[in-house]
Amino acid sequence: MAKLNVVIPETNVIVEGVEYRKVERAAQTGDIVRITDEDAHDFSYLTHNGYYAILEIDSAGDPQITDDDGDDFDLGGWKYEVYEKATEETQTAEDDSVITYGGVMYRKVNRNANAGDTVIVTSWESHRHLSFNPTRVGDVFKSVKVDCDFDVHVGEYVIYRSEYNVLEPVETQSARLKVGEYAKVIEATAGFSKVGQIVKITDDDRTFAPFNTEALDGEYTGWHYENGLIRATDEEVAAAKAAFEPKFNEGDTVKLVSLAGGILHGFNVGDIVTVVYNPHGKDDFHYRIKNSEGHTGYASKNGGLAPLTTEEIAQEALTAKWAAIGRKVNEFKTGDIVQVDNACGAPLKSGDWVEVKRPSQNTSSVAVTERGWLVSVKKLVTPVEQRFDRVG
Repeated sequence: MAKLNVVIPETNVIVEGVEYRKVERAAQTGDIVRITDEDAHDFSYLTHNGYYAILEIDSAGDPQITDDDGDDFDLGGWKYEVYEKATEETQTAEDDSVITYGGVMYRKVNRNANAGDTVIVTSWESHRHLSFNPTRVGDVFKSVKVDCDFDVHVGEYVIYRSEYNVLEPVETQSARLKVGEYAKVIEATAGFSKVGQIVKITDDDRTFAPFNTEALDGEYTGWHYENGLIRATDEEVAAAKAAFEPKFNEGDTVKLVSLAGGILHGFNVGDIVTVVYNPHGKDDFHYRIKNSEGHTGYASKNGGLAPLTTEEIAQEALTAKWAAIGRKVNEFKTGDIVQVDNACGAPLKSGDWVEVKRPSQNTSSVAVTERGWLVSVKKLVTPVEQRFDRVG
């Protein structure tokens, strides 16, 4: 890469959201350097006091960079300062999802990053990256850029969605947890709960272990010390609740209950949809769905879909039955044979079969004479298209 754009705080430098500190040692791959050689003033393809990334060290021990013209450049014999990536110790008593970076406590959240978020690399699939990519597990990147696949871009390098967690600042605990709120266990007690579990506060007796709790399924999870819990984020609560949600398979008919977290152009909340094959392979975050108009989209696995109720299942079966003869539900045509439900004053009784003379504007009733005598319909007996007495 060519000259890097940097932000210079009091001591360290920040390059593409990554913090570096000056060191007194030989340059290594993954470091950056600041060109201090006065001769740089005489070259159009180098910037005096400019910062450059070390792509590799050659056999002579000289750093190799990309100059301002985009060409490889050997820094052998040049004067420069070396900066290494600043690392922060990450720690927590038992819960490794809470870390300290730059003196600030963060919670690691496994969610899609938004532009400007801070992320931490949690895994590294080396076969997907260039060999000279200096990124390592544990690296932290600030103010990141994010593409439509939620992959993070840092300078010329990419960190895939499966390789990072978002770092969210942990709010101060000056606001005491309250009954009814959700908390995350960072120190388990009595064996009823486990570290990382999301629990609900059911009682606060303000003793040495003040908080009584229960799991999201209502199971008892014991009393906890005040410093054994931290307030759970909305995302953590939603993810925990999602674990209790039903799982859907290809071919299932379900209802779309939320557009959040999905890619759903042409869909509306309340749509009855079908789970279909996902050509992109395994997706831990979405179901691919299709609606009655043939649109496909991706609904969140975290509360995007819900199973149909008994009434909705019955309605879907009825809709399919009418669709099989090319009609909407209760779409009657002249010549149909129907069964009377309520004669509504006509010289008929409930249960009689009668021929439809003309449909009415009310889908639940039909005219049985050319004028007047509307009756309500119990069911369609024979569609006009299937009447043998009208064949030939």
